[in-house]
Parts: sequence; structure tokens; C-alpha cells
Amino acid sequence: MDTFADLETHPYLTAERFYAKTANLLSTWSCTNEATSVLQRPIRFFQKGKGDTRIIIWTQMHGNESTASFALSDLLLWLNSHSSWEEKLTIGFIPILNPDGAEAYTRTNALGIDINRDAPTLCTPEAKFLMDCVETFRPHWAFNMHDQRSIFSVGNSAQPAVMALLAPNVPPDYIGNTQHRDLAMGLIGAQYRQMSEAEKLQTSRFSDEYYPLAMGDFMQTKGISTILVESGGGEIFRHNARKRTAVFLKNAIQQIAAGFSFQSADKDVYLSIDENQTSLRDVIFRNLKVAGRTYDYAFQIGFDCRANAFFLELDTVGTVQHLHAYRTIDLQLSDFEIHEVPRSFGRVNLPEYWLDSLKKYYPDLWNLLA
Repeated sequence: MDTFADLETHPYLTAERFYAKTANLLSTWSCTNEATSVLQRPIRFFQKGKGDTRIIIWTQMHGNESTASFALSDLLLWLNSHSSWEEKLTIGFIPILNPDGAEAYTRTNALGIDINRDAPTLCTPEAKFLMDCVETFRPHWAFNMHDQRSIFSVGNSAQPAVMALLAPNVPPDYIGNTQHRDLAMGLIGAQYRQMSEAEKLQTSRFSDEYYPLAMGDFMQTKGISTILVESGGGEIFRHNARKRTAVFLKNAIQQIAAGFSFQSADKDVYLSIDENQTSLRDVIFRNLKVAGRTYDYAFQIGFDCRANAFFLELDTVGTVQHLHAYRTIDLQLSDFEIHEVPRSFGRVNLPEYWLDSLKKYYPDLWNLLA
């Protein structure tokens, strides 16, 4: 599946840039609904197709989760060059539901509200727009697209969860028919069955704990077969996760167009997928001797959109042999005084010796750091 070359994968993607780069891709789609965010940025719903089965997709509900928006541009490239689906499906999508959060590179909207916890109340204009589109469009299928942090692993292994999939749960006292959720589980299971062994090793199942305020869970209670897709992995620019996400959506659309029906064996496959755990860190400096004791220091990589640069955040200190890392540096019991090492969590400056080690072993990351 081709990648849309005009949009190179990057953590930071604003609605303005997305629309400017994808104008030609969107030209054959109808914008059937439009609203504005808290800060009056446009939010748009596009649709195309003549089929009775309706699919809705939305991306960047969390503004700092851009991978699926890049994957959406790849999907549009494919959809525009393959028209056979149009007689069987009607597809609608909202690119970058949270344009203010995308601009500021924040999870929340401009009011500091997590749109994904605004399902019942709809107090944000962004959540209200999504539900207005759902009520008008009446989808049978919904794809709720997110990024997940690089800490997530497949089970407790060292394998990154490049993709985590979920058919959101319904409340314990739910009395409605759950066939729509079975369909979602079955479609994920059928997709997983078709993956290569290498892809399966990096695919997990997201926790199915019920969240009454979450949008996907709310959709599931409305009888819409809803699938949560979390794009992840430890790549700084997540190009692999982008490709995996676009292919998953393409294959799901093809299966739905072919008249996908529930098979209990597919549900069993879904339930057999390892749940993701938090076993990974971006960087671990091991074996630091501080005041006579030995410690490990684990860090996560953050991104500063204003400086257009990356930085390290201190995540965990101690003996962290239970954690795996994308980048491990053994400082071989180098001796440090307490005042020389990071002591507060969050964004930190590293000692020069640590930076020299990072430059030596992982120059790609060192060159990107602010």
C-alpha cells in the first residue's frame, strides 16, 4: 500500500497542514457537515459512496496523536484509486477532530478537556460535532483512531505494541443486544489471522475495561460496531505504525464491503491476542553508581512543537530490570554524586557524560534532542 508522499510522518501535524497537503485527495469527497473548535478552527466531515453499509472514521481526538491522520492520507490515496467499494459502502471521516490540540500539541482541547472523556455530556464543541455527525450519518461501523505511548508492549515482552486493537466494552448492566460488539471482535480477529507472524508479534489487545465517559465505549452502547485502533511503537517518527494502521483500515474496509459476518472462531482469535502492558521505556541508563548505591534511570522521549525538537523526560529511577528499553546504555558503574544526577521527574538536562554516551551509541536520537 502506497504512502502519501506529500505528508511525511512526524509527531506534529496541524489541521491547517493536513488540509493544505490533502486538498487534491479530498476534492472528490463531499464535505457534508462542518463546525468550529473552541478557538474557531474548522472541523469537517467528509463522505463518499452509495452503499447501504456506513463506516465512520475519526482521527486526532487527542491533538498530539497524529499517526492515524497520516495513515488516513494513505487510506484516501488508496480509496480514490479503487472505486469498487463505492457501490457497497458509504464512508465518512473526520480528520483531526481536535484542531486546537493539534496546533498546541496537547492531548486536550483548548479548554483543557479530554474530548475522549466527554461522550455523555458533550460539553465540548468537538465532541458535539462528532455526535452530530454520528446521528446524521448513522454508521454501522466506527473506527476510533489514537496513538499510544511507546511504553506499551505486547504482554510483558520486549516487543513494542506497534498496533493495539480493541472492541470497546459495554457496561456490566447493559441489557441490549451485543451482536454489534461481537462483530467488532470478529473483524479484529479475522484481521489478526491474516497478519504475518512478525506483525502478530507487535500487535496487542488494548484493555477492555469499560470507561463510561469514553467515546468508543459510548458508541458501542449505541449499537455501533466500534473498533479502537492505537498506533504505537518506539519509532520516533512512527512510519511503521502509520503503514500498519493504513493497511489495517484498508483491509477492514475490504472485508466489510465483501459482507463480513460474525464467526465465533474469529472472536476466539481476538480474545487470544496478548493484552498490552507497560514494559518498555525509550531510553534506560543502567548501572549508575550514586552515593555508593547502584541505580538505573529510565527516560521517555517528548516533543516540543515550539522548538521543533525532542527532549528526555525522567520516568523511573531504581532497579528496573523488569523493564525493557528501545535504547539501553550501560554506564558500567560510573560513579556520580547526588547533585550530578536528575532528581526531579519530567523534562531534565542530562550530565555531559550521559550525553556523550548517548551521542556515541544512539547518534540519531542525540541529533534530535533540543
